[in-house]
Amino acid sequence: MNWVRTRAKRLSLLALFALAVQFGLSFGHVHATAFGPISAKTVFTSPSAPDSNTDHDTGNDVCAICATIAMANTLVDATPPVLPLPAQTHTVRADVTAVFAVAQPQHFSFQSRAPPRS
Repeated sequence: MNWVRTRAKRLSLLALFALAVQFGLSFGHVHATAFGPISAKTVFTSPSAPDSNTDHDTGNDVCAICATIAMANTLVDATPPVLPLPAQTHTVRADVTAVFAVAQPQHFSFQSRAPPRS
């Protein structure tokens, strides 16, 4: 544990660098097919035709980064449960008067014991 404490600043910088690399690779990646040559088929297609595969034009090739980002995009927070309200509420006022007798504490003289002399 002492080793970790002495190198905490370097380890935190390493962790921040790893996080920056992770964000850079996941959100900054591009597909090589997006910059390919333009064919006559892509130029003369009708704009009303449905585009079934907008992310991947290569068929069965699936990008793991795109799939992970798409799964993270579909996450939804759970709705909290609806709790019923109490049927009736009422307040109770208690008037209590009590007399307390305080006894004087007994003080004993302090007698400490030291270890035996050797």
